[in-house]
Amino acid sequence: MGLSLYDRRGWTIAIEKYNDIFFLKELKKPFDKENVHDNTRFGFIFEKQILDDLERSSNKSNEISMKEGMYVANSVEFESVDGKDKKIKVFAPGSIDGLDGDEYIEAKTRDLDGEKKYLDLWLQMIFSSTNTLIQGIKSEEDGEIWIRKIRKETLEDVESAFDKTMRENAIAVIHQILDALISNYDSFMEELMTGRYKRTRPQIMMVKTGKGSKDILFSENMKPAKILTDKFKNRFPET
Repeated sequence: MGLSLYDRRGWTIAIEKYNDIFFLKELKKPFDKENVHDNTRFGFIFEKQILDDLERSSNKSNEISMKEGMYVANSVEFESVDGKDKKIKVFAPGSIDGLDGDEYIEAKTRDLDGEKKYLDLWLQMIFSSTNTLIQGIKSEEDGEIWIRKIRKETLEDVESAFDKTMRENAIAVIHQILDALISNYDSFMEELMTGRYKRTRPQIMMVKTGKGSKDILFSENMKPAKILTDKFKNRFPET
């Protein structure tokens, strides 16, 4: 969402409103493990090599550790550029690659050779409360791997990587899209419900296509995605 101004790829997000809270789920194509790119495969191997198993490293505080399925949740507030519009709070769960002591880390194997890549990484770190990146680059000539450790504040200080304006634009776009969702959801839902024989509420999705666009389209998701489980709804009854 934050890369909407700079990325050619579109995205589709399914939405469920429950107890006046919007729950969002990005609709992605199934991941094909059999046909991954060599660089992606190297990324999996790199993580396994540098991140020790959490249980085996529990008594070794100097080791970086990892465990499959490690998730964190972070609260991030977004506001408009001029600060006049309402702030929007986002509660964002996300996976983390590992721990360095008590600190969350990301492990990456791609070259940070463009502004968009730096911005993408910075946004990931914002949403996951991660301050440290462990980067591994594999030489195409001899297969040698060199590793460096990068702090989030270091990324923010490297003006040649991506400037402050790009970060501000990314945050502003996220606020604009979420504000459009909050402002238009109820009226669009009412429009979809008009004339229906069944009172089952349809699922709305928002779609962004094309590079350089921050506008979104609302439409009905004809193949509704499961967003909230019955167990969740039973625990937090609708009011």
